[in-house]
Amino acid sequence: MKNTHLLFVVLGLLLSTDLAAETLPSVTRDEVAEPVLKVHASLRPRLELRTGHLFGEEAADVLYGPKVDSMDLFSQQSRVGVSLNHGQVHSRATVQFAQVWGAPVNAQLHPFPIQLYEGFIDYAFLPNLKLQAGRFEIAYGEERVLGSVGWSQVGRTWDGLRLKVGFGEDHFVHVFGARHIDGGAGTEALVGDAYLSGVYSRFGKLGPVAELDIYALADTHFSDFDTDAAHQEMLFTFGVRSKTVVNAWDLVVEGAIQGGTRCLRDVDGACLTESQDAFAWFAEAQSGYKFGQTRTFVGGSVASGDNPDTETNEAFDQLYPTGHAHVGWMDFFPRSNIVDIYAGVNTKFEWMSFTLKLHEFQRLEPEMVRLGNELDFQLTLPLTDSVAVDAGMGLFLAAEGMSATEEASGLATWTFASMRWAF
Repeated sequence: MKNTHLLFVVLGLLLSTDLAAETLPSVTRDEVAEPVLKVHASLRPRLELRTGHLFGEEAADVLYGPKVDSMDLFSQQSRVGVSLNHGQVHSRATVQFAQVWGAPVNAQLHPFPIQLYEGFIDYAFLPNLKLQAGRFEIAYGEERVLGSVGWSQVGRTWDGLRLKVGFGEDHFVHVFGARHIDGGAGTEALVGDAYLSGVYSRFGKLGPVAELDIYALADTHFSDFDTDAAHQEMLFTFGVRSKTVVNAWDLVVEGAIQGGTRCLRDVDGACLTESQDAFAWFAEAQSGYKFGQTRTFVGGSVASGDNPDTETNEAFDQLYPTGHAHVGWMDFFPRSNIVDIYAGVNTKFEWMSFTLKLHEFQRLEPEMVRLGNELDFQLTLPLTDSVAVDAGMGLFLAAEGMSATEEASGLATWTFASMRWAF
């Protein structure tokens, strides 16, 4: 399967010049722009250390986190690829190698450590109408719902089609359909597959509203067609995001509602023969003020949780975000059944940048209870135009909601250091 993807992309890159020549209007030789070929590459080794993640409890009683008291992870991400621009065609292919350094084959970060991360062709029918086909990232806004998971050494890309319609410089509508899980060789058509389709639109510069996004998404998981529909999941998410900027002040608000059907799962995560209707929601608002190179901000986020006494499943499914950027860098919680109140500051200079962020976490269901506080800090030092060093840490002070016994206590730590090189 992976070799097939790579073969198609290589063929696409080789044929893109001919494709452009066949579809462009007839012009003289002097008017034909030369193809622009660029090579890109990056390397990111990273060391992470975690301690105290069981909070004095047994692993079976801890409700969130990796369920181990301490761990270290030395991983790396390497990418190399090419992009080609010629007339109406833009092509890009990137091969990625993501692996735990020094680990045996069965301790990979991904089932296929060497994979085609990107491989797509953009064809411009008109200056404001493009069709993208292949493997590509899907990321919008602050990536609360759809993101590329830039922190992850593996990342997230999709196989599919995306139609891009532009209206001037500030407005666009994207219509896409893509697969993010393949049931695997030997399975029946669609069985074991999962698909995301949707429409994402943006309208910019509407008075003080710098960006207004409206989106509608359908996330479908196919399982077993020989039994019943309970083995399928279908969630519809409708959301709105706005960004307002007035001088040095900014406000970002985003919210979504979600409905459809979710299957009931066993302890191993497999769908049972029963399903539930779903209705869920989330909302977040963040206000910031910038003076000089420093921005301070405060915000709050809430995502619905499931009340076990109701027949409807009210737990919000966070879909495919870059969660690390929002609900705590220590990655204890998904955006579901959670209240997050936070404040922070970030500063950026040519020689240094840093971010400091403090969270207060609470759980909504079955009753509201405190989960704890998290303090995150990151420092970035750009050494050259292509090399930077990042270091940071997180401190999590647990409250009663972190364990089933309601006796969790103590301080969990997370520390990381990484180097980034790219050209």
